[in-house]
Amino acid sequence: DQESINNSGKVELSITNLHLSQFQRCGGNQEITGLLTNYGVDTLDDIIILHELDGVPFRMDTINGITQCSSIEFIISIDLSDPGNYHISSQIIDLSDSNLDDDSDNITFIIAENPKVLSSFNDTICNQETISYEVQASGYDVIQWYRNLSDLLPFYTGDTYTSGSISSDSSFYVEAVKGDLFFSNNLHTTEVSNKDYNGAMFNLIAKEDLIIDSLTVKVATLGEQAIKASYKNGSYLGSENNQLHWTSWGIDTVDVHTAGEFYIVHLPQLQIESGDTVGVYIHMIDANANLSYNEVSNAQTFENDELAVFTGTGITHTFRGNFFIPLCPIY
Repeated sequence: DQESINNSGKVELSITNLHLSQFQRCGGNQEITGLLTNYGVDTLDDIIILHELDGVPFRMDTINGITQCSSIEFIISIDLSDPGNYHISSQIIDLSDSNLDDDSDNITFIIAENPKVLSSFNDTICNQETISYEVQASGYDVIQWYRNLSDLLPFYTGDTYTSGSISSDSSFYVEAVKGDLFFSNNLHTTEVSNKDYNGAMFNLIAKEDLIIDSLTVKVATLGEQAIKASYKNGSYLGSENNQLHWTSWGIDTVDVHTAGEFYIVHLPQLQIESGDTVGVYIHMIDANANLSYNEVSNAQTFENDELAVFTGTGITHTFRGNFFIPLCPIY
């Protein structure tokens, strides 16, 4: 078990959780974050991490030693503008490492084609006539129409727009858009876990109007696992053992191939208004299955500009029995 303390007197390094922390889907500067962990004894030696793009080295980082049972986050940036599939890997180059099986991690992602308007035109019509306009574009999902260049909101969406009667010169501005028409983000808490338990509760505090549609959790039990989430308006505190205070959010099933890895739990959209606090309870449907979290001595808050997560409590299956605080939950 690589998460156990290594008493062999050897250095045991690992790279995990390589992920896109800043992603420009249509090209640009991509930021990738990973975690270097030492499960063995202290080492003062320089640790080299080699990064490759599609099998070709593009960067090398040096970490100046790492203490036992600790982790160091590393961040790499690369500018990728051309559409296509990309594969990035990070690998430890260290001869003193006693276990080479977990010395690398990799990630694959796609850069989409930038949407382009291919044709536009001018035309003359008679007074009070109507006219249909059609836009040709490539690499897009929708066409947005604006009356002025400075407008923030479109007045029409679609490839073809039919105007009302026109009595004077009229101009329309179109934009080809690819992807979701809203800001998407995630809030990361911690990769470190030291306790396996059936469920956990924590609070979400919205700084803006938000829609939450997924949680990422570490699952400790192998096989196909059903995971359920519930929520309540206001803090979970005081409602740990009262099922009547909670509303079912949703259930998702994940296929766990590696215990202790992160898995995405997809849920129905939950709308949270700015300033609201929402308690969340997530647990394994199987009473004998566990997720993993980090038990800590003091409650912690993780936050970005849109959301804050207040760390919570481990809880026995479906509101019964003991609960333990505090903890660092999941993503």
